[in-house]
Amino acid sequence: QWEVINLCNETSKCIEIKNGKTCNKSAKYYKNNEYYCQSHSKKKQYEILSEYSKITIAKSRLNAYRQEFNLCDHLMEGDSLFGIPCFHYKIKQCAGACCSKEEVTSYNERAELAKLKLKKSLDGSFLIIDEGRTKGEKCIIAIQSGQFYGYDYIEEELFQDSLGQWEEFIKKYPENGEINQIISRYMTKNKLTTIPI
Repeated sequence: QWEVINLCNETSKCIEIKNGKTCNKSAKYYKNNEYYCQSHSKKKQYEILSEYSKITIAKSRLNAYRQEFNLCDHLMEGDSLFGIPCFHYKIKQCAGACCSKEEVTSYNERAELAKLKLKKSLDGSFLIIDEGRTKGEKCIIAIQSGQFYGYDYIEEELFQDSLGQWEEFIKKYPENGEINQIISRYMTKNKLTTIPI
């Protein structure tokens, strides 16, 4: 998790080494007690919080969270305009983390809440059991490591005996962030039986 450092603090320098030399540009971020400038922080690996099938859906979701948690556009987008107030600060929808008007810890607390809300909602590995297409049939959806694995239908009388061999009868599908979102919403709205795997 990246944390924004106090932008007025000129003493923190980037520790990234390139061609045997330390960068030493003014640091904008830190992670694990190490400081990085804007360009070097972008080269580090980021944690995937959620997946969307279209960029417009992702941007819409991020904008909703920016508004809900009063977050800064510059900081959410990794903008290099640090020190310059963002548009939303000017219209009082940003508390000023972009221009050092807000404490870093205060901003990070709200950003962490937004992150928790945005985080993948399918967590772990489990089977979702739902009604099938016909009477006497069950639908089984497999989630493996927080990702949709696949689904299939099975006769109710075979259901209990087959759970241990679920991989043999469930059709595997390619990973798809949109399907994960649909399943997550469906689970929220409906009481479903889940079985850890």
